[in-house]
Amino acid sequence: MTDNERIVGLTITLTNGTFSSFNGIPEGWYFRIDNSTHAQEALSGEVSVGAGALYRKELQNVWICARASDRANAKFAVSGELWITTDFVKTRKLKLTQVDFASRPCAALPHE
Repeated sequence: MTDNERIVGLTITLTNGTFSSFNGIPEGWYFRIDNSTHAQEALSGEVSVGAGALYRKELQNVWICARASDRANAKFAVSGELWITTDFVKTRKLKLTQVDFASRPCAALPHE
């Protein structure tokens, strides 16, 4: 991402895990969480007003707690995508892999 690009949407996909809590929802955003299957969970979010678009550093204030499945031999994985723009007309997608996500114990995440 360049310094003048802003995040207007995101998706996060968990394999063999579930979303358990969420903190730091940015103003002007809405999110959908699908925890219906334990094999593949999905979270997606979009800005509802342009003023809510996030700079890269602001995304660090959004914390999503995910827990790995306790099923034997179930390999936990996380991936995602950011939708970014400079002009709010054209967007591009930036793929995220497991190394792009910070990992901390859920109890250590900030609470509002």
